[in-house]
Amino acid sequence: MSLFTDSDIITPQDLAALDPEFFAVVKSLNPHVVVDGDGSIIRNAVDECGQQIRMKFQNFSGYLVSPGININHVAAVLNILSTAINRPRMRLNQVVAFDPDPTKRLLKRWLAYYALYSFYRGAYARVTTQDDRYGRRMEIYQDEAKKAWNRLIADGMPVVLQPLPCPGALREFGAGTFGASNVTNVAGSSSDPGGRQYYVSITWVAQPAYVSPANKGNAESGGSAVQVVAPAASELIRVSIAGLTPPGSVLPAVGTADGLYTQLTASGWNVYVGTDQTNFYLQNATPISIGTTTYTLADAPVLSGNLLTPGQFADYSFAFQNMLMRA
Repeated sequence: MSLFTDSDIITPQDLAALDPEFFAVVKSLNPHVVVDGDGSIIRNAVDECGQQIRMKFQNFSGYLVSPGININHVAAVLNILSTAINRPRMRLNQVVAFDPDPTKRLLKRWLAYYALYSFYRGAYARVTTQDDRYGRRMEIYQDEAKKAWNRLIADGMPVVLQPLPCPGALREFGAGTFGASNVTNVAGSSSDPGGRQYYVSITWVAQPAYVSPANKGNAESGGSAVQVVAPAASELIRVSIAGLTPPGSVLPAVGTADGLYTQLTASGWNVYVGTDQTNFYLQNATPISIGTTTYTLADAPVLSGNLLTPGQFADYSFAFQNMLMRA
């Protein structure tokens, strides 16, 4: 994943890395707390953070200004002789949530601290004593989340001008779903002896900007949700994009009030396979045409070569200023 709308971005393991007792506390709570997935602490925390980002993306204008427009054009159309209104300057699908540069991952850290604050806020609400240790942790992580947010907005919100959401992006309208039915085993003549689990993820690519794995032109999406498959001896792995809607040049018929943007058009897709959820290797020599809805590996998965990367990197970092604009 790469963009804010691709996934939940953070995992329970990310929370445990900041709070070593996290899993022990989760286990001790009764009734059970849903940590990730639908209706979970993480899902709701990321949604809340998304709303906070949108509050910052305000442009004092009565015109739908798209980033990258020539300044003379903006000056010519800005005075529209009508009521000025606030409109978000960017959309959440333009926010790079997980930058390939490890020094630019302030947003992910903010999300993790905010999720921990939300978790302990819920745990504290279950008790009646005001000196409960969950209350103390809630306050600690609330403070850490505030500090992480201040660092993020000072460093700048990383955004990409032409987003390419991943296949089945979680918060992308009409993206579809990449699930277990999209990855199957079929009879074949694979050299794989069987009895091994493989992890599969796919990406969209936009050509001609995407040239090769070594020259992606910022035009390959982050990876889809990971699916697990365990082929038997001689079976081949088949991947399908049925049920997915590839990103197109025509924007979804929703959300124009949230700002205009130029979306990359997916022209093809790539398949990546690994034996764990750390390293995924490219399986196709060139991008599979968007019109080809299934791809069957020719043999056992290739476990070397080009790796799946986080996806698009930021074109700009927008630093926010704490000021009140006046007409």
